[in-house]
Amino acid sequence: MVLVSESVSISIFGRTWIPVAGKRTGPQRRPRPPRAAKAAPKPRFRPKAAARRPPHLERREIWYVIQVIRTLLFCPSQAMFSILMGSVLERLQHVHGEASWVAYFKRQYLCQAAGPAGMLSAVWWAGVLSKIQPGYPPSQQCAEQLNTKVKRDMETLPRETHAQVCQSLEKVIGTWSATLKKGEEMLDTPKLALTAPSRQIGMDRPPDPDDWMIHGKSQVLLKPGAIQKRFPSIPVILQQMRTSNSAGTSPFFESVQLADGRSIICVAQHRPEHLALGRLRHLRKYLNTTDSQTLCDMFVEDGILERTDVEAAPYRFKLKAYCDIFDKYCLCFQLPGQRRFVCSCWGFAWTGMCTHAFATEEFMGIRQHVPTAVPEAAAVQDDAVSDSEPTPKRRRRQGR
Repeated sequence: MVLVSESVSISIFGRTWIPVAGKRTGPQRRPRPPRAAKAAPKPRFRPKAAARRPPHLERREIWYVIQVIRTLLFCPSQAMFSILMGSVLERLQHVHGEASWVAYFKRQYLCQAAGPAGMLSAVWWAGVLSKIQPGYPPSQQCAEQLNTKVKRDMETLPRETHAQVCQSLEKVIGTWSATLKKGEEMLDTPKLALTAPSRQIGMDRPPDPDDWMIHGKSQVLLKPGAIQKRFPSIPVILQQMRTSNSAGTSPFFESVQLADGRSIICVAQHRPEHLALGRLRHLRKYLNTTDSQTLCDMFVEDGILERTDVEAAPYRFKLKAYCDIFDKYCLCFQLPGQRRFVCSCWGFAWTGMCTHAFATEEFMGIRQHVPTAVPEAAAVQDDAVSDSEPTPKRRRRQGR
């Protein structure tokens, strides 16, 4: 290290250094640029947003809404469904103050129907005039029953590891796809295979009625909502249709023939009951009317809707009055270009067939379903029991 004075300059290879007294000589270094601040480390996993729970009813019981949904599930026409569902939601929003729940329900479970603005519809609506094919209603029972069968068939197989589960499932699938053995083709025979003989699987309506529809008197069916309803058999309905009064007509059913040759028949859904005069014309008007105001006036006249003083919710829906008409009577009619009859009852929409439609086809001479004689009138009277029976209570499992 060399100390120099301030008056001395040094030139080396064309570059000049002016030394500073008391400091070491050498080239001047450029100042380093300031280092940029280190960015915060990125998280390895993005924090999930808090799940938004659906709102709950605060001033109205949810069971009332569930009962309304179960009833309007089989509402015959689109216009009727829109008016009745709209009246229920308007009252929940403007009378009971459930605006957030109503907005959530409309967003999740309803949709805009094709037609006038504001008409409500739903993909789960399965009325007789809906686009859903009879016998294939919206339901989660298919997935639940498949899950139950998988667990039941794999119950005795090893399933402690993933490899064992895959091997057991492969074995079960082989059993499902096997052909039926002798005696397993009967519907009431327990079986493991999922195959079926011809005419047992199809995407169309069932061509033939069940055994109880032909040989029995009646059968209790479970309506969605854990409600048991009794349906009469085909011979019982035929006996009603062929019973005439002094005027030569049957008091148990009413029929009319249209100009194009199609027929419409009105009968009671459950137990034998005399029809009021004009019942068929009244129900047919409901199905053919699409004007909202006209339908509202008809609902008010029948007591299904009740006028209120609330301007935003002018109607109150009467569930019992609706069931007294549309759960009590049904219409069997032919669609344009078809010979088979369809029915407006919930059994036809749920299973694709009902005794009302089969009996009407045989009464009109389209197809014969009952090979035996019709039961006597006494048997019909004995079968005239209540159309609704309470659901049996489940036994509470006893602790060991």
